[in-house]
Amino acid sequence: MGKIYVVVEDKYGPRALRIIINLLREKNVDITHLPLCSTKMRRIINAAFLEYDKVIVIADAHGRTPKEVERRVKEKCLAGKSNGYVIVTRPCIEEWPCKVLGLEGCNQDPVRVINNYWMKKRGNRYRKALLGRIFEEAFEKSAPFSSIKNFPDSLREFIEILKSKDH
Repeated sequence: MGKIYVVVEDKYGPRALRIIINLLREKNVDITHLPLCSTKMRRIINAAFLEYDKVIVIADAHGRTPKEVERRVKEKCLAGKSNGYVIVTRPCIEEWPCKVLGLEGCNQDPVRVINNYWMKKRGNRYRKALLGRIFEEAFEKSAPFSSIKNFPDSLREFIEILKSKDH
């Protein structure tokens, strides 16, 4: 099995993504947080292409179209490499646990929806540092991912790239 390098722009993303990767029983996957399309990200990704079979960048749309974000990341960070992939979450990575939990309003403002859910369930506000905990709550209930058809498109794409054997 080949090695996969995952870059996420969200500071708390690596811990959250590790939950999905562990539930999928995927090995040889390294995850890091880097500012999107920064000089540092470009330098590290260029080096990663020498060591890894796949490089996946997960980026938030934040009001832009997914195609626009994907094009920008491919041009600036992946240099047209065929083993480089861009996954765009709409509008942010909280979309994934929000939709997996079946909450209403995830397309407009998943952070607000998750905050309301968290307040009702835990009695305190959701904050970004809890991203890993909300991923645990959402994905441990849906393991072993026997049916991903209700998952957001970007999450299904991420899982399919991880599991594809073309690496």
